[in-house]
Amino acid sequence: MGIGTALVAISTKEPVVGVIADPAKRRIYLGVKGNGAYIVDYNERSKVTKFSPMPPEPEAPEFTYNSSPHFEQPLVEQVHRFWALGEVQPDDPLADKLEKARKKVIFKEDSEEIIFIDLESGALETVRNRGTIYFKTSNEMAAVFVILNELGGTITDASGKPWTFGINTLIAARNEHDYNYLLSGYNKTR
Repeated sequence: MGIGTALVAISTKEPVVGVIADPAKRRIYLGVKGNGAYIVDYNERSKVTKFSPMPPEPEAPEFTYNSSPHFEQPLVEQVHRFWALGEVQPDDPLADKLEKARKKVIFKEDSEEIIFIDLESGALETVRNRGTIYFKTSNEMAAVFVILNELGGTITDASGKPWTFGINTLIAARNEHDYNYLLSGYNKTR
């Protein structure tokens, strides 16, 4: 589980500093508008052991999406339309109710299998994975906005308009091809 926060310019509602912590890995992802994105590793005594530029390639090849069982009915129906675009993988027989709400979906494009997962699809997953679709999100994505922008990625609302603090949909990817793929997929669920 990650924890994300950001500093936002009040006048523009644009995030200018983004920080996402991954306590399990003792890692912090940091983005500063106009100054780059970085990974900060630290040890059990909270001493920084490594400070390096964040690579443009994602750590994980899957896309993420969110499908909260707490969604309003229209959003639940939209997620079901999203699932219908691909092949939903079977649930683990030992999965609880929440795990069963988070489906792994495989899409076929040409000869490539494109995998979407919902591990919670929070800020941490968005900066670690290939890209994400948010049917509904919160302001925690402000941290993602800074980091992915500094990596040359694209972050918009679900209609392709600029994302700012307070908007509750989001499409984000590290490259233009993946961004266009996600935006197209989202549009097919409307």
